[in-house]
Amino acid sequence: MFSGLFQVTRCSSPPPRPAPAGGVRCVFNVRTFIEGWLRDNPDKTWLDMGSVAPSLPTKQRVMFTYRCQDRGDWFEILSMFDDHKYRRGWLDPYTGRQLLENETWIDKDKKILPRRVWCLGCKKCVVFVEGDYDVREWQDHRDFCEGITGMMKIEIVRSLIRQNQNPEVLWPPNSLDPIVLVGFRM
Repeated sequence: MFSGLFQVTRCSSPPPRPAPAGGVRCVFNVRTFIEGWLRDNPDKTWLDMGSVAPSLPTKQRVMFTYRCQDRGDWFEILSMFDDHKYRRGWLDPYTGRQLLENETWIDKDKKILPRRVWCLGCKKCVVFVEGDYDVREWQDHRDFCEGITGMMKIEIVRSLIRQNQNPEVLWPPNSLDPIVLVGFRM
């Protein structure tokens, strides 16, 4: 009689959540990155990479770290961004503005407007469609911005150059094999 009421049903598992904002941002090959940079800048050497753009400020530099993978010239960028996607409830514009003002990759020289901000990585305007000061839309841009990722890669190559006595040989951390960069002048 009550068997239908107390019948055990199996529920499917919940869908997987997307990758969090903090975590592995990308994996890249230092040698390939330097070769691509040299192709785009034929009048420069790879040692000029440090002088083309200013070093990242500490506030931006502490938002990521890197580590060498098993293969000597492959690196993993690990980001430590705040994740606003899973905040409970709706964010009011005042809270959204406060969160955007604390973001390190938003251009503070340009005014933070209710419906847009300027990205320091790609130098583009990020327009908010959903609402005023929508930090979640900013996070969608920030987590996948190629300009931010490119600036992180350049900073990693700079730090590898600074760590080594001989600028023609890079010894990645956690690696037994150096990256020999002799002959990288094109």
